[in-house]
Amino acid sequence: YYRSQENSESLNVTIAATDDSMQEIAVAQRDDPALQQFWQHARGRSAEFRVQSGQLYRIDDENEQLVIPESYRK
Repeated sequence: YYRSQENSESLNVTIAATDDSMQEIAVAQRDDPALQQFWQHARGRSAEFRVQSGQLYRIDDENEQLVIPESYRK
């Protein structure tokens, strides 16, 4: 599961995902050239990006957001 906690004006969002689909997203994140700079930030102990369970997340105040690779965007 991916859980994003939104501010008090928004709803909490939970997206169910299988382990396989999350693994596919992790691979797509690693292969996406546009995300390479964010991986470097996460590896450098950035307060804005974090790697958790092999996936790249953006941290914004109290929110944790899964970074969506280009191939998954519409």
